[in-house]
Amino acid sequence: MVKTDDYMDNGLTTQTQKFEEHMLNEEIRKNEDVHNHDWLTSPRSKSTGLPEYESDENQQKMASHDGGSHDDRRIRRQIANCNERRRMQSINAGFQSLRQLLPCKDGDKMSKASILAATADFIQNLLLERDKLLEENAESAAKRRKMNFG
Repeated sequence: MVKTDDYMDNGLTTQTQKFEEHMLNEEIRKNEDVHNHDWLTSPRSKSTGLPEYESDENQQKMASHDGGSHDDRRIRRQIANCNERRRMQSINAGFQSLRQLLPCKDGDKMSKASILAATADFIQNLLLERDKLLEENAESAAKRRKMNFG
């Protein structure tokens, strides 16, 4: 499996992203350490015995109680954005790899859809070529056997 980092043009970008994610995770961890026992003291549902966070009133109480729900959401959003950015970079790098394998002129600009279509055509042609070579190889082997045992 090819990692996203293998496709990164700039190692600094990767290191920066790792640092940003580390710092965001540290900030979340600090907030969770302060409030990690909220579930022990929160009101319990009579039906499930689990903490009640479903109602708006309880959510507001919890938000005002921990004082960091807005910050937590912001941090989680930043982490999600970072993960999405990394995912898109990985996808784009995969398309670049496919594009480089295609027997086309390097100067041609291709969309992602055209790269996928051209890749499918290329694979289909390779399979046909392989079948043709296997058939020729079998015919040559049969001729050799016929000549040897003639």
